[in-house]
Amino acid sequence: MIMKDIEDWILWLKAYWLWPAAYRIRQCFGLQPKNSGRDREDQYSFETAVKYWTNVPRAKGGNPLNTGNLTQIPVETVVKIFEDERRKALKKKERRVGFETAREILSGLKSPRVLDYGSGFGFYGFEILDRHPESNVTFADIQENNLRSIQRVAECKGWKNRMSTFTVRHEQGRDLHFDQPFDFMISMGVLHHTPYASEIVRRLTQYLKPGGLFQVLLYNPTYRRCMERITGKKMSFSAFGKQTDPSVGILDNPYSDVYDEEKTRQLFYGYELVRSEHPHLFYDIYQFRKT
Repeated sequence: MIMKDIEDWILWLKAYWLWPAAYRIRQCFGLQPKNSGRDREDQYSFETAVKYWTNVPRAKGGNPLNTGNLTQIPVETVVKIFEDERRKALKKKERRVGFETAREILSGLKSPRVLDYGSGFGFYGFEILDRHPESNVTFADIQENNLRSIQRVAECKGWKNRMSTFTVRHEQGRDLHFDQPFDFMISMGVLHHTPYASEIVRRLTQYLKPGGLFQVLLYNPTYRRCMERITGKKMSFSAFGKQTDPSVGILDNPYSDVYDEEKTRQLFYGYELVRSEHPHLFYDIYQFRKT
């Protein structure tokens, strides 16, 4: 296996040797439950997903940001938290590459209309608003608290007139509706968290202009293989979800999947793959053009 840089080497060593050894040690001391060979698949619950994803992953991991709590504190504090997370995000290679590839596309567009689907705390959409003063961004998410936090930050930063929000209330995105088409769509680290990714992409495609680009970041199969090596068993989608994102109280991430290039091409059937990047051992970035 050829690694791109020292960070990948370190991550590979951790994932294939250190973490599995630590897992076995915890089992020996009764700190980790014994595995039963294969995880049972839990039925996907959109209601659980909505509740869980008020917890937005931090740029460097650890306890996620609860956007429900962010709606209750002074907006100046929320902006300070956002800026701190933004600085950390730009230091991570996969996020930096995601920002840079989007920026290259938008630099050639005049007054681009952009959709940030599964926006979370709005990192990608806000980066676009900040660096492209003529852009207009719609943030779409299943969690209203995320969108409320985005609205508060946008108002404080002076971006409110160039943004809008849309709450997705149907698990397959059947309620998605926009008055005007978009030049560019971005969905970073989102579509692998739903079993209805293909239905959502088909629905969104209706609102992307011909020739428009759709950029995604997705987990790749190496991620699940590493987690299965650690636990010593095949993982269901729900069990993998518990590995990719931390439990928050009684809530677990109900679903995570992985995509290789072939599966990603199938997800974007009818599109042309124009670019692929592999900035991290576990994540891949793709850009597709609507034909």
